[in-house]
Amino acid sequence: MSDKKHSLKIKRVAMVMGLFIAFYMGGDVAKAAEISPEKTVQQGQMQPIYITTLPDIPVMDGLIELHDEGFIFDAPEGRAAGAILFGNKVTQKEVRDYYNRIFPRLGWTAQKTGVFVRGGEQLTVEIEENQGEVVVVLELSPESDQK
Repeated sequence: MSDKKHSLKIKRVAMVMGLFIAFYMGGDVAKAAEISPEKTVQQGQMQPIYITTLPDIPVMDGLIELHDEGFIFDAPEGRAAGAILFGNKVTQKEVRDYYNRIFPRLGWTAQKTGVFVRGGEQLTVEIEENQGEVVVVLELSPESDQK
């Protein structure tokens, strides 16, 4: 199958999945649009999804970003950004282990549990689990704000 045909087939499958999700969510297409997959298909390869407001931080498989809950502000003191991720197919420990492995590869240094610094910025990660649902809150701020 040619790359072009393969790409069109993938797009059709994605569209059908989107319609299925919209139907599953009671026909609320706007609500269905808030769901983002953990990975996208580009040129036949699975590629990670990155957090919208923190574009160098990947969304772990099994989590989705709640886009309406994110924020980003640029100020002379530095940027402030936040994001909330949600999942019910992963545990708090799996999420903590994943980001503890990923952050150092991205240049972040752990200061204490859930707190990382890089280039004058501080990233705080809070992970809560309740009845099988995990919520991850990431907040970025200038490092000096947290001292």
